[in-house]
Amino acid sequence: MLWTPCSAVDAAYDFPADEWHHIAIVSTSVSLTMYFDGQQKAQTEKDRSKDTHGSSNFGVNIGGGGIWDATGHWFTGTMDEVAIFHSTLSNADVNKITKTGFKAMTTAVDPRNRLTSTWAQICKE
Repeated sequence: MLWTPCSAVDAAYDFPADEWHHIAIVSTSVSLTMYFDGQQKAQTEKDRSKDTHGSSNFGVNIGGGGIWDATGHWFTGTMDEVAIFHSTLSNADVNKITKTGFKAMTTAVDPRNRLTSTWAQICKE
């Protein structure tokens, strides 16, 4: 689920245990779209009267513990390659990332030998 001050998107899933899946949510100025493994699963229109596209007074919570979610709804499992983009991804972009991960993407910062990649290597050993 993704919640923003002007919209929310959610979709039922029945992923089997011990399998990796790709989940993406794309936000435009008019809608939120959720993808599972590159396939669109849900889309909601934003309440334009509350339009705060690109800004929020709330922090980002990945994996649960939302602002209005007293139960937490914590994610159980492992997450890998979490990213937030400053521009809207197309369906083709989502499909490419689903198939190849972030390998083919150019990033503003080279992640090699940084804390996250070093920690990932330590955890792997």
